[in-house]
Amino acid sequence: MMINPGDVLLLYGVYGIVLLPCMKLPKPLLLTVGILGTVVATVTTIKFLLPLPLMILGLAVGKYRIFERISRTIVTRLVVVSGLFAVIAFIYLVNIAPSFSIQLYEPIAHATFADRAFMLWPIFTCLYIALIVRFSSALRFLIPIGKMPITIYIGQSILLLLLSPSDLITLGQAFATSAIIVIICFICSHVWLRFFANGPLEWLIRTGTNTEVSRAISQR
Repeated sequence: MMINPGDVLLLYGVYGIVLLPCMKLPKPLLLTVGILGTVVATVTTIKFLLPLPLMILGLAVGKYRIFERISRTIVTRLVVVSGLFAVIAFIYLVNIAPSFSIQLYEPIAHATFADRAFMLWPIFTCLYIALIVRFSSALRFLIPIGKMPITIYIGQSILLLLLSPSDLITLGQAFATSAIIVIICFICSHVWLRFFANGPLEWLIRTGTNTEVSRAISQR
């Protein structure tokens, strides 16, 4: 049973199985397949295909140890360039965004806007990654969220259902709802990890996949 229709966790699980044999493939092949697959999925706006080439691309990046080897100067330049393009893309999307109420999960009436926004995701993702790499030390306050990703994902899905019971909301309401969810998840993750070593769902998964029976959620 899925909390939301088309919940991405199901797709991630299937792609994860496909990804296992890819871990032994050579780096050049992984990089090529990852880039080509990402470009094809983005240009054709076939969203359900995108996670797999991105996962493969992530494997290639890890094998090449790009984040460990990239220089601070290159990252800074990447932040500036991607930031400039991100501002332009954001202004473009704001200008073409529907002004009337939108339905969550990309209704047919907003398919054109959704497709154009989807095709611009590499710009924002590039900026996002560059900022994380460049200012990693200043972003340490986000570590608790990263330590309990599954709990946060399921939690934000539940919060979304509670805060937006209606299918029709405005863009402003969507932004406000997202901001509230982020703040709640941020606070809850910090409070939880002050008392426990793992998120609740992360502990359940580790317990179920560990050969030894894990202890109850261990306190720090």
